[in-house]
Parts: sequence; C-alpha cells; structure tokens
Amino acid sequence: MFKKLLSNKVLMWIISILVIIAVFVCIVCNFAVNNSMTWMVYPVTSILFGWIVIMPVLYYKKDGVKYSLGLITTFGLLFMLILEQWSGIVGWFIPLAVPIFIASVIYGWILYFLFRKKRNPIYLIAVIIFLSGVLCLTIDLILKASDIYPFPVGWLVFGITTLVSLLIIVTKIILVDNRIRQNNT
Repeated sequence: MFKKLLSNKVLMWIISILVIIAVFVCIVCNFAVNNSMTWMVYPVTSILFGWIVIMPVLYYKKDGVKYSLGLITTFGLLFMLILEQWSGIVGWFIPLAVPIFIASVIYGWILYFLFRKKRNPIYLIAVIIFLSGVLCLTIDLILKASDIYPFPVGWLVFGITTLVSLLIIVTKIILVDNRIRQNNT
C-alpha cells in the first residue's frame, strides 16, 4: 500500500513539474515573440485547468474520478466563459459551449455510474461505444443548429457505433448460447 501511495505521489510531482515547465515555455515563447502577454493566456489556463482536474484522480484514487467530474461540472462553463471574454470573439459561449458542455458532462457522469456498478465488461463496452455515438450525434446537431456545419459526420459515427455495439452484443449472446449448449451436452 505504501509503495502504491508513494508511486501516486511521485506521479503527482512529475505531472506538476511538467505542468510548470509547459506554463513556463508558453510564457517565454509569448514574450519572445510578442513582448507582451497575448496568446499565452489560452494554453496556460487550459494547462492549469487540466492539472486541477487530473490531481484528484491521483490523490483520492477511487473517488478521484468523482471529484474530477465534479470539478469539471462545477467550473467547466466558467472556464469557457472566461476564455470567451479573453478571446474577444463573443457569441460562441451560449449557442455552442453550453449545450456541448452539458452533453459532454452528462456523458461523463453516465460513464462514471456505469463503471461504478458491476456489469459484464462486454456489454459495458457495447454501451460505451453506443453512447459515444450518441454524444457525437448530439454535438453534430448542436453545430448544425448554430450554422457551423463543416462536415456531417454525426449520423455516420452514430450509425457505425450503433452497428459495432449491436455486433458486440450479438457476438456475446451467440458465444454464451454456444457455451451453454456445450455444457448441456
């Protein structure tokens, strides 16, 4: 147990040092190119937000994912609102960021609760693949409603993930039926 705790603490330190280095590189590059604080705000805040979200997973282990999802749920929209205000490009937060964020957070929490329950891993994989297609379709429909529609892949991905999920489930059922028949004979 001590060895595992030590390895998590070492990993936390390594990640923290890498985050500090990445932030420092962004600051140095920004000042070397522009002699002022311009674009570095975006990568630096994103790196720090990612670090804040990753640390509970390493520190709290089993409950860390729940805490990280809670942090994303609580502060994700605020983070994106701050980025919108800093960017000077106003108008993407409400029509794009909020609905995509809500869909993504719901997807994350569903996955969290699916993994918390003891389920057959094959069926769990099929459900996760199917739900990822639903999320992709949801994001595609949000982009279409906002007149930002670069290429319609949502329905394609949804169809492929649905097909793959059904193939996994059918294969599992056939294998189980064959195993039951072999055991009965």
